[in-house]
Formats: sequence, structure tokens, C-alpha cells
Amino acid sequence: MIRMALVVASIAAGLMLTGVSPAAAQESFQSMLEADVQAVETKLQLSGGELSQVDAILQDGVKQRMAVINSLGITPGQKPGFSTLLQLQSQMNAIRTAQHSELSKILTENQMYTVDQMAEDSEQQFRAALLGS
Repeated sequence: MIRMALVVASIAAGLMLTGVSPAAAQESFQSMLEADVQAVETKLQLSGGELSQVDAILQDGVKQRMAVINSLGITPGQKPGFSTLLQLQSQMNAIRTAQHSELSKILTENQMYTVDQMAEDSEQQFRAALLGS
């Protein structure tokens, strides 16, 4: 949901230029996704109880997104084929929808708006990195 992309996009773009190994790329994807989780949590200014609940949901999303990226064989420097892009979009949308549902049970309408805005930004950056546009 949030940041499937923001981070993966930034990393993918940088790694394409530097020739980083696939293992290092995966570690970078992971660390960037986690950094994005931190940005969302900071922006929302959550209390202790809310923070732990939201963090669990977002961290689960990081794991799910990394599993999708790994299962589809997405690597920096290699533009995925059309079929892979469709699969990626479908699976990431499913993760985002599930997370949105879970987060909406905890967050206010204004907080959800913030989450949605950050997710849109992330998706655009991810798409640009994958497609080179």
C-alpha cells in the first residue's frame, strides 16, 4: 500500500547506475522500504498504542512487497516484461488494499488521507524507476 514504491523506485534508479549485486540490491530495497515506513509513522505522529499497531501492519507490508519483488525476479537495471509488470501491479494493489483496510480500523480519516497521498507519490516514483520514465 504505502510505499510499495517510493523507496524501491529511488533505489532501483540508483542501483541501475552503480551496478550493485542482486543481494545488495535486495538489502537496499528492504532498507528503503523500512525507511519509508518510518517516514509514514513520523508524518502521522502516532501515539504508543497506535504506533505499535500501525508499525506491525506496515512491516508486514514490507515483507509482502519484498516477497513479490523476489518472486517476480525484479532486479535493478533490468526492465521487467509486460507480463511481469501486470503481475507486479496486481499483487502490489492487493497488498495495498489489505493494508488500507487494516489501517482504516486504527487511523482517522485525515491520517488515512495522508497515507493515501504518500502511497500515490510512492507508486509514481516506483513506476518511473521501473519504466525509466
